[in-house]
Amino acid sequence: MNYKIVEVDNKNISEHPGCVCFINQKNEYYNLKINWIKERLKDDLKIKLLYLENEKKPTCFIEYINSENAWRAVSIKIIYL
Repeated sequence: MNYKIVEVDNKNISEHPGCVCFINQKNEYYNLKINWIKERLKDDLKIKLLYLENEKKPTCFIEYINSENAWRAVSIKIIYL
């Protein structure tokens, strides 16, 4: 199965509406979320989308940011087996 991973940035965000946690573009909060994402991208937020071959919408995504710019507390739990 072929796939591609796209990193979303301020230049290509309009090409990847799926980066908005799968919110419909007609939703009243869609533009608020886009603006929030654009601001967080300036703080080094990373968003990566996985597209499967012949699919127009991303199959999954991940977003992450360094701990210094995180808007929520970061908790790490290490379990040794």
